[in-house]
Amino acid sequence: KTAPVTPQPAAEKKAFVIGILAPRGGMGVSTVAANLGDALRQASKAEVIVAEMRPGKGTLGPDMGEPNPTALREFLSGNIADLTRQKVKDKLFNHETGLKLLFGTVQPKDAELVTALAPMEALINRLSYLASYVVLDLGTGLTPKVQKLLPVCNLVLVIVEPVANPVAH
Repeated sequence: KTAPVTPQPAAEKKAFVIGILAPRGGMGVSTVAANLGDALRQASKAEVIVAEMRPGKGTLGPDMGEPNPTALREFLSGNIADLTRQKVKDKLFNHETGLKLLFGTVQPKDAELVTALAPMEALINRLSYLASYVVLDLGTGLTPKVQKLLPVCNLVLVIVEPVANPVAH
């Protein structure tokens, strides 16, 4: 007699993660991230999350009707064991277009959370199981944060001006 076959759960599919950065500020990384996320959502008809991974330097929240977003601060300063997919999903901002957003915080003191690399990696891992695409606004420069997060990206876009100094950087 053969043992009954236990059905295996379907393998979870991770999102295609796109990281966007620039050599210096003011180059429109957040705008490109939001627009790319919405274009992917429209073209693929799939779930897309745009995550502004810039504690203390967020701009999308106030631009999209969330004047003082706090979710990123909570995720980066909390216990990683408490950072569940459901908690992350519940804290995403659902834009009227269907785009889901995780805003960077706007309080300058939150910039110290840029060193919370393990929670940041855990957060991106949770996000990557909540959508087909995740677009990360990584900010500027090759900071330790960016260097740690680049390997989780399937694609990296670098925004530069057609000027020698930014291109060199």
